[in-house]
Amino acid sequence: MKTEVLIVGGSASWALETYYCKHLNEIGIKTEIFTTANFINYSIFTKVRSRLNDISIYKSINTNLIKECFKTKPKIIWIFKGIEIFTETISFLKQNGFFLVNYNPDHPYIRTSKSHGGNNIPDSVPLYDLHFSYRKDLVSYFNSTIGIKSFLLPFGFELDDEDYLKLNSLSEVKKLCFIGTPDRERVNMLCSIAKEGFQIDIYSQTYQDKHKLARFKNINTFDVVLGQTFWEKIRSYRVQLNFFRQHNIGSHNQRTFEVPAAGGILLTPYS
Repeated sequence: MKTEVLIVGGSASWALETYYCKHLNEIGIKTEIFTTANFINYSIFTKVRSRLNDISIYKSINTNLIKECFKTKPKIIWIFKGIEIFTETISFLKQNGFFLVNYNPDHPYIRTSKSHGGNNIPDSVPLYDLHFSYRKDLVSYFNSTIGIKSFLLPFGFELDDEDYLKLNSLSEVKKLCFIGTPDRERVNMLCSIAKEGFQIDIYSQTYQDKHKLARFKNINTFDVVLGQTFWEKIRSYRVQLNFFRQHNIGSHNQRTFEVPAAGGILLTPYS
């Protein structure tokens, strides 16, 4: 069966892309994922170049994406975020008749982190045929100002019934918990909460200003949790802390859905 939708992004089990790929296939729409991570060498040298905004490290991704598109000729190319995709690549694919869709879980114009991408993100916005966005104001902006059709598509979660039932038997951990990236602003907020005497466990892949967190005996730091362990942590703790980044204010983030879905309690900014 010919590929109808080619999703460009990640294929890890927790990635949003995998949910759409799975369920589109279930309803008979042949969908495959072009995994961008397969075409980049994550060496120390590459990481340094990435920190310096050297997007040439993504050249192989773009070359192979073009090859894949001409090989499989999908009806729709659905790019998630698009950090690794050159503006020139999107323009070339559009000129060759491909229908291009974007879903950026971050704001294309409010980019406060390296993970939000470089100038290719906003530069590519007008080139797409369709935008999905998690923000109502962006949907309105794309439709009225940019003149590109756009629809609201909130974030989601994937938790099987069997896994959910397993969570019901967990013992409660009577602490606060934060799972995510504690950047400088979040570290300051976590420290403020700790000063009030609350115990906090933090799970993250990276830690900024870890020395500040280390000053508090009631703060414990752990490695990132993934898969079933992630769901167990967000369910078992008494309260999950959720801090919005600037681009989430007025909308939502992933935790907005994940914590209630697992039966956890979420303390989050009003939105």
